[in-house]
Amino acid sequence: DLPAGASRGVLGVLRRAEATCLERCLVLQAWLLACGEPYEVVVGVDVDDRVEAHAWMAFESGRSTARFTELARLPAQRPPSDPSRPGSVGNSVGT
Repeated sequence: DLPAGASRGVLGVLRRAEATCLERCLVLQAWLLACGEPYEVVVGVDVDDRVEAHAWMAFESGRSTARFTELARLPAQRPPSDPSRPGSVGNSVGT
């Protein structure tokens, strides 16, 4: 488990992996949720000259995302529990 202050390292790994904006947002969303900070991923499109899609975290909205029309928001959700895996989310060990 990474501490909540490890965002620089998480973002560095995503940059090195050359993650797409959507991949970056989904990994960041899952990590932040595990740290107790649920944020939405926003997906938008810009159709001025050509169709261009982009994804960003809701807290990143600003000048760099202003040209995109929001299409969807993906709420942060914990994965469903898997009773076959001890210790999985929502699964109580020993019950």
